[in-house]
Amino acid sequence: MKRLVIITVGKTHSGKTTFANALVKQLNNSFVMDQDNHAEFINTYYKNLLPKNGPNTLKHSLSKLIVEYAKNHTDFHFIICNSNRSRKGRLYLLEELFNTEEFVRILVHFDIAMMFFKNGLFKVKEVRIYLEVHIQILRKFFLSNRLNL
Repeated sequence: MKRLVIITVGKTHSGKTTFANALVKQLNNSFVMDQDNHAEFINTYYKNLLPKNGPNTLKHSLSKLIVEYAKNHTDFHFIICNSNRSRKGRLYLLEELFNTEEFVRILVHFDIAMMFFKNGLFKVKEVRIYLEVHIQILRKFFLSNRLNL
């Protein structure tokens, strides 16, 4: 059976991590791959190895290692969090890391930044409802395709 890869895409603070953490509680046999955790780990223990200029290639290498390990040594579904990536970056994930022979691929785009701000304050209740709706939509998709939750 194919595994799922759910890739969240959106601006900073758009709800990607909150959504991923809520979804992993409902999707059996899954894990969240969160690049913010990788960045925090590197900044805490290996800050002197960070590139001086350009992209954080160390973080990307660590993330790729975790993905490859999980692909080769587990049967887990993937929830890829903090994929604030360009079109080129998303295509890399979809075409090279998570091919259609092995994975059912779902891209969840978070475009909620201004929708839930009022007078500079985040409206938490509305965001929770918004995220719960996303999870229910995925649940219906899983059930209609006879995928285990």
